[in-house]
Amino acid sequence: MPERSFLTSAVAILLVLAGHCIHAGDDVAFQRDIRPILSDRCFHCHGPDEEAREAELRFDTIGDEEGPFQDRGDYQVITPHNLQKSALWDRLTTHDPDEMMPPAGSHKQPLSVAQKDLIRRWIL
Repeated sequence: MPERSFLTSAVAILLVLAGHCIHAGDDVAFQRDIRPILSDRCFHCHGPDEEAREAELRFDTIGDEEGPFQDRGDYQVITPHNLQKSALWDRLTTHDPDEMMPPAGSHKQPLSVAQKDLIRRWIL
């Protein structure tokens, strides 16, 4: 009987681990994965407050004329499926303190490696 209990427990653990691995491979969802990052790190300067907004850029209304997918002439903040043409990716990964986002003066922490990876996967 102890072997059966052990086997049942082992199968249950494997099912839980398999479910976790499947979830880890899910697609990145804007509302679930990206919006919380942008809300925490970007909305103060690029959100709903018109008085605090910088660069006529909003991350709180993705499809808006000030949204990140709009063509801005010589650049685009986010070019779907293209990191090299996405200014957001450049700003998140640069080591130039004058270009990096969030800026040092915002008193916001830089994005973690995991957060950058989520944004990278979302753009791609």
